[in-house]
Amino acid sequence: MKSEKIDGTYVYFYHDPTFDKTKTQVWDIFSKEENEWLGRIMWFARWRTYAFSSTAKHNGEYGRMISDIVFEQKCLKEIADFCDKLTNQHKELLKNVKA
Repeated sequence: MKSEKIDGTYVYFYHDPTFDKTKTQVWDIFSKEENEWLGRIMWFARWRTYAFSSTAKHNGEYGRMISDIVFEQKCLKEIADFCDKLTNQHKELLKNVKA
């Protein structure tokens, strides 16, 4: 998969193909206004779903703590919907591989 950018209202989701060596996708989230890294969406195996982390490593350094970032409901919904979309795609892919 090549790099891809998907726009939200106040954030955008960026897929970096550097992580394509893993079985699951990794997406970084940036603010549109300041182009600031906000967190990462990645597979959380224990919950068997994609999840958002604001303290995941970004370029070898830890992101800011969640208390430093404020999200309003539209941003949170877009992030949650994106996690749901990735989870559903992943589970569908697994279903097709097993069939």
